[in-house]
Amino acid sequence: MWRSLTFRIWLPFTLSVFIIGAIVAFLRIQSQTDLLLSNNQARIENVAKTVALGVELNFTTGDETKSLEGIQKSIDWAGSSNEVDYIAIRSSEDYVNDPLFIERRFSEIETNPIEDQKNFSIGEAEFKSDIFRGKIIVASKNDRITDQIWEGNVQIFIVLASVFAVLSIAFYVLANMISSPLKDLKNKTEGLKNNEYGKVEVSSNSSIKEVESLANSIDELSDSLQKEKENNEMLLDNLERSLNKEKHIGELKSHFVSMASHQFRTPLAIIQSNSELLAMIVNNGKAESQKEKLIKTSTRIGKEISRMTQLMDDVLILGKIGSGHLQAEPKELDLVELVSEIQTHTSSIQPDGRQLEMEIEGNAVKALLDEKLVQHVIENLVSNAFKYSKEKNPKLKLTFRQKTISISVEDNGIGIPENEIDNLFQPFHRGDNVADISGTGLGLAIAKEYTDLNGGHIRVESKENEGAKFTVTFPLSVENRKEKMQEQMEAS
Repeated sequence: MWRSLTFRIWLPFTLSVFIIGAIVAFLRIQSQTDLLLSNNQARIENVAKTVALGVELNFTTGDETKSLEGIQKSIDWAGSSNEVDYIAIRSSEDYVNDPLFIERRFSEIETNPIEDQKNFSIGEAEFKSDIFRGKIIVASKNDRITDQIWEGNVQIFIVLASVFAVLSIAFYVLANMISSPLKDLKNKTEGLKNNEYGKVEVSSNSSIKEVESLANSIDELSDSLQKEKENNEMLLDNLERSLNKEKHIGELKSHFVSMASHQFRTPLAIIQSNSELLAMIVNNGKAESQKEKLIKTSTRIGKEISRMTQLMDDVLILGKIGSGHLQAEPKELDLVELVSEIQTHTSSIQPDGRQLEMEIEGNAVKALLDEKLVQHVIENLVSNAFKYSKEKNPKLKLTFRQKTISISVEDNGIGIPENEIDNLFQPFHRGDNVADISGTGLGLAIAKEYTDLNGGHIRVESKENEGAKFTVTFPLSVENRKEKMQEQMEAS
């Protein structure tokens, strides 16, 4: 409390009022004291003159006894009627040996008023007659003046105390009004230290210009710090994403090197062994007799070369997509015709005689899509359906809706483990359950990118050993594609 701003503002004002009030009260009391003492002095002197006149009159009677009685009566009257504590008659030394002729005390007095003039008001008056001469001394206690001053000023003191209390409360309220916005500013600056930003709320709605200016300055500082914090957080987020991306790229590079070395080594080894076999057949002069073997060997070489070519093509496609050099060129596309061609082709090349079953649902319409990209997506999904399943026929379903077209490819193969689904569309990713099946890990990554370029999206439903179902959805029109692409951008 003693260190609070409100107390420090309130205390000087209150002390100032108290000191000023005390000075005013002291000056008033001093002025009244001087005035009352002056009036009392004049009153005592008048009493002394009255007694002196009575003494003079009584000493002219010629009868000493009666004179003394008259003097006593004058003294008694003066003492009882005029708030007098002491009256004495001193005779002149020319007449009597003892100058103190008569002395009367009208209250309990411990000291001699003549010797203690500090606490008494003294009035003197001379008298003279044919037979006697002297002076009258009248004394009155100054305590009466003090009592009169207190009795006369007690109400004033009560009023002054009330005014002081009211002013003290008013000063406290005023001090609180002044200090309250400063407390708010203090709390705000402490909040800035704790990274708490926002507008400064001044609780008292202070109209003090300096306080408002300071509040505005702190607001500006808070806004500046908040923007700087947001920029730093954005930079930190971008840096973190860049580092994660760099880390991911590093992992992809390592994965690619491992995968590529394996994928290239296998066909190269096959090509090498088959080329050596060809050389042996030719060198032995048995080419004509082993014509069938030559054809099989050359076919195997061609197949492995095609496999290597496909791998390189896939890597180049991913590079183009990543650099932004590959864009979709949408044109009117008859998807029924396209999937029919894919069905015919893939069914004809299956060595085990399996067929691709096809189903069409809804009213068939043409869509604005890039034919090459969409064909690649469907062929990849159909090829995987045959590759990762056996015995039963894969199914393709084409569904036309009001604004979209869905193509789903379903198989009854080995399925996808649940923990692999999130990484399924990452480049070079291959599941643990497909290690003995040839593949590059690029097909689904490219399929997803091609789908995104056409404003579509791809999703998968699968459980391990229960087959898999891939569904690709494309928008029918340009407007729908823009909406889908906008949604994808916001989601990413």
